[in-house]
Amino acid sequence: MDIKPFMKKRLMFAYEVSLPLMALFSLVTLIALGSSYFHPERQPMLIYVLDHVIWLIFTADLLVRLCFAKSLRAFVLSRLPEFVAVVPVVPFIALNYVFERLGWDSVSSVYVQAVFFIKFIAYLGRAFTTQSRFFKTNMLHYAGGVTIIAIVTAAMFFVNSEKSSYEDAIWWAFVTASTTGYGDIVPKTDMGRITGVCLMILGVACTTAFTSIIAGRIMARSGEDKKQNPHVAAVQRQLDRFESLSDEEVEDICAVLKSLRRGGETETDTQTEEKSEDAPPATALDRKWQNIMAVRRVRARFAPFIRAEEKMTELIKEEGKKKEEGE
Repeated sequence: MDIKPFMKKRLMFAYEVSLPLMALFSLVTLIALGSSYFHPERQPMLIYVLDHVIWLIFTADLLVRLCFAKSLRAFVLSRLPEFVAVVPVVPFIALNYVFERLGWDSVSSVYVQAVFFIKFIAYLGRAFTTQSRFFKTNMLHYAGGVTIIAIVTAAMFFVNSEKSSYEDAIWWAFVTASTTGYGDIVPKTDMGRITGVCLMILGVACTTAFTSIIAGRIMARSGEDKKQNPHVAAVQRQLDRFESLSDEEVEDICAVLKSLRRGGETETDTQTEEKSEDAPPATALDRKWQNIMAVRRVRARFAPFIRAEEKMTELIKEEGKKKEEGE
């Protein structure tokens, strides 16, 4: 038994599963650091090193995938958050140091908050993109994304209105959104109170949404509101009179089952998809891009890994569908 293909599959699986975890780690780190994200000297050394290692991994991963893009425009638009997330932060840090040395504190504050919020949205989008390769996105994910955006936005409003530190503001935002209300930090300005009211309303709404979504999924898995596929029901009715079926009817049933096994695709759909995958690039720019020597070398080097990843992603999604159907 050749152990190399087996080890490659295991390594590919570990790498693909680690991508969503690294994206989530980067997002949580960014939220926790706040303005310290633009001051490396204030960051713990371990966090600083891990953040840059993750940045290198995602940058290399994105560049390799870019080499396999059939349409550069479509690829960039579909992965815009990932491109924004891998933009180096060093130039922004250097420019912020210039503002601080010149004594432009107000300009530095607005600049840091703007870049921070753009990076936050990009990191959040990257987290959604990486996890959607393996898990079916549902309303629970969107509700969580809206809640995180609301908390970070409220914290930024609180910093500006109450002139407090980011650490106190993000703590106040989480406490307020969860409707806990410890009372250790309270807004004193009108803008801070309005922000708190909006965040409390959104927190109650998101809590209700979380509860209803989770309850709905539990009820669906228990089978109380789970609907049977009409094609499967029709096949079962046909099988009830199996002995009286003609050869043509048996072939039709097999064709339907094969189509359902492929996710409802017909042979024509599969052939069309295969043709589209083998189709040449759409524009002259795409053709020039794929004819670059470096791009061709990357495609030749990583083609087996990309194909293995696509197969693995399909298998993981199929297993998830089977698990949901079984439950």
